[in-house]
Amino acid sequence: MLHSGTAGLGQWVQEERNLYADYKRWIGEPPARILRVWLIALSMFQHGEGQAEYGAIEFVTGDKVVIVN
Repeated sequence: MLHSGTAGLGQWVQEERNLYADYKRWIGEPPARILRVWLIALSMFQHGEGQAEYGAIEFVTGDKVVIVN
């Protein structure tokens, strides 16, 4: 989900994304093996500053769960 504006600032938001589907939609057929995922918070286009924190990240494929510490 994309967020814009000041609504919800300072509050944790729980989200789920299908990274495989996102990759396939925007870039094309994913490689056989994914090695890295970048989490990016961006305010470059508005020439502003921002701060982002990420927590409780899990990657799920079928029955396999990888927890990011």
